[in-house]
Amino acid sequence: MVKVKLFIRAFILLFWIPLDAQENNKPTNLCNTEVIQKGQKFGYRSLNFKEKISFNRNLKKCKNRLLAKSIKKEVNLNQLKADAENSKKFAGKTSSCAYCVMALIFYFILV
Repeated sequence: MVKVKLFIRAFILLFWIPLDAQENNKPTNLCNTEVIQKGQKFGYRSLNFKEKISFNRNLKKCKNRLLAKSIKKEVNLNQLKADAENSKKFAGKTSSCAYCVMALIFYFILV
């Protein structure tokens, strides 16, 4: 019976220590995590689904509300600029077909 109690205590201690070590490795400033830095650098769409959840969760838990709002605003603005820049491009096979269709429609309207 004593051996079982010692085994249980050793088992609990072995699992208790790694949990404490993980808690100590948590970032103290949730406004400056790797996910938020990646979102700021590459945009919100560069994040996968899990990272988006982590990004939003970290911004909500951030103690400095003004900083969290400014980060979110900056990421959204950068993403809008990138989307606008990418939408200016009208090249490739699809655009060639679209130009031909528009030319045909314009021709049939005039004739």
